[in-house]
Amino acid sequence: MSEKHPIQVGFDDRASLLQIVHLLADPGGKQNGIDWNTLDFSKAVRRHFEPYKGHTGVALYRSAVKDGLDHGMALQLVMFSLNEDLSFDPKSDFWSPWGEERGDGRGKISELLAAMSRFSKDAQFEKFFEEQKPVLKRYVELFREEMQAQDHAAHFQEYTGLDPSAGLRIVICPFLDWETSHVDMHANRAVTFWGVTPDSSGQPLFQWTDKGSILWHEWGHMILDLLAEQNPDGLKKLETIYPDKTGPCRGSLKSCVQEHCAQALGLRMARWVDSTGRGEGGREPEPHDLPLIESIALALEKYENERERYPKLSDFYSRWMDAFLEPPVRKRFFGLF
Repeated sequence: MSEKHPIQVGFDDRASLLQIVHLLADPGGKQNGIDWNTLDFSKAVRRHFEPYKGHTGVALYRSAVKDGLDHGMALQLVMFSLNEDLSFDPKSDFWSPWGEERGDGRGKISELLAAMSRFSKDAQFEKFFEEQKPVLKRYVELFREEMQAQDHAAHFQEYTGLDPSAGLRIVICPFLDWETSHVDMHANRAVTFWGVTPDSSGQPLFQWTDKGSILWHEWGHMILDLLAEQNPDGLKKLETIYPDKTGPCRGSLKSCVQEHCAQALGLRMARWVDSTGRGEGGREPEPHDLPLIESIALALEKYENERERYPKLSDFYSRWMDAFLEPPVRKRFFGLF
């Protein structure tokens, strides 16, 4: 990764706490996206923390998962609700994934956060991670070594005409099965929670080159979500096709458009980087809940061919939205381009 596009990489105690509580709660089923693995670090975590699996914080978390809290929401919850020292102030503003949908949401989340904070003290979280500092430092070093293979941020800037460098952060999550992100479009800030894959000897692999499309998709949200908000007339034109043509994806027309565009950007960029010899496009995403993804991705071909007219992706956005109204492409996206 070049100095021109710095990305903060490291661990965060809040994300680590959430993963450990999730592992001890063992919710199972479709909610599982955080699992034990063969990393040596995983074995150390199990030895130290399993005696605390009966803690109130673990029980409340298990209950919250059964009540609809998924691990992606939970990672964001602790990152933006707990203090860096894992303390919790119930009087301060904090983010609740239940929001206004549930009258009891805020109270239940407050109780959960307070219990997780107590768990960190009762289970001697700080002591354990102090002992593991050399291991975590090595993980960060290995991650940065992998980052040297390809500058995903430079490719993003070239393709979109926009520099994503401000506020980019990657939080290493050793037990996370797949990546998830929190994007603050108004603050131009993105946090990506990055999973780790053990190799055959139990050492960490981060698959940086293979996962470029994940970052291009998530960074795309920083610009595309705001553009959707700034184009109410464009969204209004699409009211006639939602949800019959678009599917009920993401629960609202605006969210559906935002996700289609961001996922299409990641998909198209993966092909563009690979086919133009700029680098490796890596693994293409599989957004099966977005029925117009092929049409929206293919519409970017016009943008690529007319960069003098559209220097930045934001210049093309209103034209891009018209693709939602055109006859949908019926092919699946593998081999589409």
